[in-house]
Amino acid sequence: MPATVQGIQSSCITPPAQDTSDFLLVRLTDTKQYWSNTRHYFYEKIVQIYSIVPFQVPLNNEAAIIVNGSFPDQIINLNCFFGDEISNMSMINSSSVQCTAPKREEEGNIDFFIGTSNERISNKLSLEYYSMGTIESIDPPISNRRGLSTIVLKGSGFTSTSPTNCKFGEHQVTASFVSETELHCVPPKVQRHLSTTTLAITSSGIQ
Repeated sequence: MPATVQGIQSSCITPPAQDTSDFLLVRLTDTKQYWSNTRHYFYEKIVQIYSIVPFQVPLNNEAAIIVNGSFPDQIINLNCFFGDEISNMSMINSSSVQCTAPKREEEGNIDFFIGTSNERISNKLSLEYYSMGTIESIDPPISNRRGLSTIVLKGSGFTSTSPTNCKFGEHQVTASFVSETELHCVPPKVQRHLSTTTLAITSSGIQ
């Protein structure tokens, strides 16, 4: 490979390697008669992020994030970066790690990447923080115990870009998105004729 020489330093572009076990024997030559001593040059595995799951996180909640990609066998001193905030990273397997997205109060996208305390060592992906919305009214506020009637939720900030559920007490059912101000839910069956429960909007188990 051609070398660029500046004073007592020279720089070269390394050829691609097929595996991290590959290494090069490096020496300098003028292609005619001068040969330098030989040095070993080893390749390290590159951290490459393919996807993050979920790629959307509700505001004001911490959330577990699964990062899929290509990682080194040891992840000591590596962290997940959510914008300027750092989160510890734990290994699941050679192609997945987990970290915790911090709480944020502002909607929007932030950069996600993996790095050390000194530098970024992976590509960047985008993580979105969004509002799950606010319930302002429930119609009707009462349902039969068989759970066959549809309840209309009116409010603001509802979204169709992330799976949303209605949580009746400890039971969750899928919500139908109508608009940013309206959701529909069918409550679950209950055993008792008369009971009272709470109702909340959840996404990925987060309320």
